[in-house]
Amino acid sequence: VRAARVGDTVRIEPGIYAGDITLDKTLLLEGVGKPVIRGTGHGSVVTVTAGRCIVRGLVVEHCGGDLQMEDSGILLKSGDNRIEDNELRDILYGIYLFRSTHNMIRGNTITGRRALEEGERGAGLHLWDSPDNQIEQNTISWARDGLYIQSSPGSTIRRNRIQNLRYGVHYMFSDRNDFEDNY
Repeated sequence: VRAARVGDTVRIEPGIYAGDITLDKTLLLEGVGKPVIRGTGHGSVVTVTAGRCIVRGLVVEHCGGDLQMEDSGILLKSGDNRIEDNELRDILYGIYLFRSTHNMIRGNTITGRRALEEGERGAGLHLWDSPDNQIEQNTISWARDGLYIQSSPGSTIRRNRIQNLRYGVHYMFSDRNDFEDNY
């Protein structure tokens, strides 16, 4: 990732790769055969600060355990990204959108830390001050809340499957969102 240039595709072959990743330039990060990105257990495993990135086909696991620091499997702090067809496990927050707009979050499977009490877990998908996103066909389980949406208007949330958690949707200060065919 460090050696890649803006716009490059970084393909990750099958295997287990230790360490956290920051995408601070526009890249396509693509797993071949579901490689595992195993975090250090401190902070977020994949942090995206550049816009127009694509992260797909990965298994992302083992983020930190600090709810206040938003320790996540994938932490988005930019817009116009695509996060698709990933499996997130052993995570506090699954995918956290922090002031992040116009993203497509599709086809991800998010499984929280089942051993923790509900109140000690993060949300599967957490949107904070993140308007105008597409959230589609994700499967979320064993989180505190499936979808936590705060101060995030204008998104489309459709065909998501959420189970084994406190609230399917925790929703506040967010207008003009469309919810379709969620379970």
